[in-house]
Amino acid sequence: MLRARPIHFTSRVEAFLPIFDLLGLASGYPDEDWYEFDAGSGRIALHLAGPGTPHDGTTCLGFEARDLDVFAEQTMQAGSKAETVDLDHGRAVRVTGCDGLEFVVDRAERLETDLAADPRLSVNMIWLTPDVAGASQDLRNIGARWESSSVDGRISGFSAKNGGRILAHFADEPAHGGLGFGYDGDLEELLDKFLAAGIGAHIIDENYGRTLHVPNPDFADVPHNPTGPTIWINEENQGDGYGYLDHRSTTAEEPRG
Repeated sequence: MLRARPIHFTSRVEAFLPIFDLLGLASGYPDEDWYEFDAGSGRIALHLAGPGTPHDGTTCLGFEARDLDVFAEQTMQAGSKAETVDLDHGRAVRVTGCDGLEFVVDRAERLETDLAADPRLSVNMIWLTPDVAGASQDLRNIGARWESSSVDGRISGFSAKNGGRILAHFADEPAHGGLGFGYDGDLEELLDKFLAAGIGAHIIDENYGRTLHVPNPDFADVPHNPTGPTIWINEENQGDGYGYLDHRSTTAEEPRG
């Protein structure tokens, strides 16, 4: 199994809780400085960071797998670099992408998704990279399902079998992207909830689709955080696929750890 579970580091955990509740994330599992939340697809963790520390306001790519040994072996056999490591929080697998970006895969402590999570909401991660094709191959090698790519080759979209989505997006330097979600429903519905709660969200309608922008609690104190001033929620049920290739019918199923 593979589940997308990014980690967002912040010294403003309390400010994120009402936003996550309005989005439809299931209640977190607090453990001192660690909070986990389930979306209908994917999981996200908030990690308490000290104010002004380098991690404050940043989001890191992250995944969960059921069996770390099987995951590491299959990833290496597929051609990507993976090593089992002992970190402060326990045993994990560190994956190094072809562009040098590193991310961690932890053992899934909870296999099932909390039924209280809104099934229309997904956790979406971004891998910024100068080598979209290489990052895409690394994502396939860890067991992610290739779903789409832009005709110009600058964007490639994936899903994890057990929840969450990943986007490889062209950038000049490899980096972990910001904090985002997808919503397979009416964005106006979400917008009304935020406005009723006194949170100044708004919808951006651009050529490639509609996105709900919610104020990012990190922005005032960390204006240069990767997410910027807003948390973005993409409308996922848009039918216009112009400029994109659909790869879902050609993605092979493979057993993964």
